[in-house]
Amino acid sequence: MSMVSVFYDSHSEGLYKAKVLKLHGSINWFIYSGVKKFQYGNNESASNKGKTLLSRGNWWFNEPAEKDGEIIEPMIITPTLYKNYTENELISSVWKQAKSSLIKCNRLIVGGYSFPPTDFAVRRLFLEAFESHSPDEIIVINPDTSVVKTIKDLSHFKKPILVCKDLDEFIKLYQT
Repeated sequence: MSMVSVFYDSHSEGLYKAKVLKLHGSINWFIYSGVKKFQYGNNESASNKGKTLLSRGNWWFNEPAEKDGEIIEPMIITPTLYKNYTENELISSVWKQAKSSLIKCNRLIVGGYSFPPTDFAVRRLFLEAFESHSPDEIIVINPDTSVVKTIKDLSHFKKPILVCKDLDEFIKLYQT
């Protein structure tokens, strides 16, 4: 069972109606460093070294972030030309879940992402996921409307796309 499944399936009634999978730029992904925060002369290393976690982490003044008494290091996957997200099991599982969700997607909402030219991984993800079908509806939340053409091309979408300049405008669409 993947960590993503554990996260989303942790409540029998369902944690969310729809899944939100953020593939880039998250600042709450960490890797256990293998170093206990307070060693007191004991050189014993912590047992979680290399494991990934999604957490707030605990900071105190200028001390490093820690979880369960072990120093954790921030991990950010940025949209760069050469990234290897397949080596990390947790991050890889999020990308697999994203592809699976996009393949089944009927309504796609893209918020604040501009599909930079260097982000080949996301472009490939969209092209593969929408290879045999397009969503029924696409909504873009972005003040930069130039992203609409890119999304249409990557998802093979032929209909008009609803564009909201910001989150407030998007939310107002669904308020009664």
